[in-house]
Amino acid sequence: MFSIGCFSRFSWEQKILFPLMLSYLVGCTQKEHLSGEHPSSLDLLNPQEVQLMEDIAQSANHIVISNQTLVKPKFVPHNLRVPIKGYLTYDSRRNNKVAIRVGGRIEKLYYKYNYQFIHKGDKIMDLYSPELNTYQAEFLYLLQSDNNPNLIEKGRGKLRLLGLSDDQIGQLEKTGKFTETIAIHSPYQGYILFETALDAPTAMGDSGSETEPNGMKKMNSNTEEVTSYSTYRNDELREGNYVNTGQTLFSVNDLNTLWAIGSYETRMSFDVRLNDPVILYSDLVPDQKLAGRVNFIEPIFQKNQKFAQVRIYLNNSSHRLKINALVSGILIPRSSSLFVVPVSSVYDLGRRKIIWVFAGKTPSGKKRFKARQVLTGVPQDGYIPILQGLNGQEEIAQEAGYLVDSESYIEPSVYPF
Repeated sequence: MFSIGCFSRFSWEQKILFPLMLSYLVGCTQKEHLSGEHPSSLDLLNPQEVQLMEDIAQSANHIVISNQTLVKPKFVPHNLRVPIKGYLTYDSRRNNKVAIRVGGRIEKLYYKYNYQFIHKGDKIMDLYSPELNTYQAEFLYLLQSDNNPNLIEKGRGKLRLLGLSDDQIGQLEKTGKFTETIAIHSPYQGYILFETALDAPTAMGDSGSETEPNGMKKMNSNTEEVTSYSTYRNDELREGNYVNTGQTLFSVNDLNTLWAIGSYETRMSFDVRLNDPVILYSDLVPDQKLAGRVNFIEPIFQKNQKFAQVRIYLNNSSHRLKINALVSGILIPRSSSLFVVPVSSVYDLGRRKIIWVFAGKTPSGKKRFKARQVLTGVPQDGYIPILQGLNGQEEIAQEAGYLVDSESYIEPSVYPF
């Protein structure tokens, strides 16, 4: 009663502060009690016993206690051969574009199809160009009415810029007349490639195709027929059609160098490097080995693509090799050794592969293993290369399959690939 009476005589500020001070004092007392000399139950346990309890508490799909034999990864020499298959195509670096320098109407076309061979100076077409006829008439007027050699030379240079050769200009000066059509000649020698031919490999590989269950592509017969026609003929260049100034007629490639586009399984991608030697074979030259090197590795995978691609530059100065010819061969990785473990030490989960890494021993002497995901190469001679996920100082379980229950769901630690 006394304490209640005394508390009733406090002002309203004191009545608010008193409970706050009381709770603060109680909290400090409890803190001192917890941090005092009284040890907790965890401090009384042996560190090894604590580790054992933690291991037992973890799920069996992450850590396993076993007496498995330990093995260390090792470096071994290899004789890996990567089989490749592909086709030949033109070297786009050797494409020379032939553009028209003046607009007009095509009166006569002499080259109409892809892969026709054209010599330098051959006549491509007869062109009717009102613009070019106007400049020829002005040039003849200068020759007949003006004796200024500088002005005449500038007129001659103008005709050269419009595509006339020196022989054509000389014939114009000699006869004093010009024809309504002018012959357009080729500045390069090689095989003609229209734009449809330049896009043909992509079009044939994507349009009108269906993916079969085995990952290969099946061509639709109607699409293949249309693609074949459009590949060998350009509908834009036809007699009677008009061409514009600067328009590209076609490209000319001498085919002295070809590209071999080779495909191999993506699981072997880590074994393939630039400048790895390649040996190819073609039915066109059965008596000859086509030796080359990996000059380029395609950095992009197309949709549903199960194969990676490399590019090999081949010398074709003899012109025995043809565009779209099929080739096959082997790619020889240059790496002298592989970082391998026994095949039995890797457990295949389908999309992932795991190993059991040794993580110390329990107080009773048993081994502790932790699951870890790894990237692997192609198995060979009872060993499988480890590309990422393991270092040379670590040890792993020899038989990974014995540490897995048939109904377990493995949760390996993810290595930062």
